[in-house]
Amino acid sequence: MDLVPESVFFILESLGAQIAKINPEYYNEIDGMAGALGIPTNDLLLAQYINELSAFCTSVVAYTPDGTIFHGRNMDFLFEATMRNITYQGEFYRNGTLLYTAAMYAGLNGVPTGWSHEFSISINNRRPSNRTSVTDLLENIGLIFMGYIQNMKLIRDTLQECTTYDCAFKKLAYTPQIAPSYFAIAGSNNKQGAVITKDRLAPAHIDYLTPDNWYVSQTNDDHWTGVCNIRCQWVKDNMDQIGDRKS
Repeated sequence: MDLVPESVFFILESLGAQIAKINPEYYNEIDGMAGALGIPTNDLLLAQYINELSAFCTSVVAYTPDGTIFHGRNMDFLFEATMRNITYQGEFYRNGTLLYTAAMYAGLNGVPTGWSHEFSISINNRRPSNRTSVTDLLENIGLIFMGYIQNMKLIRDTLQECTTYDCAFKKLAYTPQIAPSYFAIAGSNNKQGAVITKDRLAPAHIDYLTPDNWYVSQTNDDHWTGVCNIRCQWVKDNMDQIGDRKS
């Protein structure tokens, strides 16, 4: 919470009342967790929107010659010691049946990284080098108050509602959401995988695994425009050292 600008606290001080009105079930989940943790509900509610405010990540989806799909990710936060202490693996059931598993953070009800029997998903914050204005932050805040879905809540809903890769892909790509983002998704079948560069309402660009493209990777810039930050270059260098596995 120390990393959240004071201006955001001021703008969002009425967030709780608005969310309780437009999405009471979501608010009640946060309120219940806040009570268990002994912290103010509005503080925990604001923490749910870390991906819409500021976050950094790396995701890679790749396949091996025998068709095995690997989906790896880093959460590139600056306060890693704190994040390690609140990280856990959660299992989510319905009527006694395991729906999906997720790498979670205590106090968050959205899913940054999750997997089922048929697909896996990770999210990356999208902050292209050519789009870092205050206007974008204000747009995100406006959509929060309008009731648009929180990005990591969209992953959670996708894992709960979809039983196939195709369903998950379409839901992630075409569901309106609060902030632009990247979704890395991998399937259980040979060469099912992609990185979806998502605008708020629809895809801006999609990179697919193909017979000629054995991995796709993503950090926090629009690589398809030619921007590749230092973490992006590290990923590419390391993957290229592994070698061409498209055969």
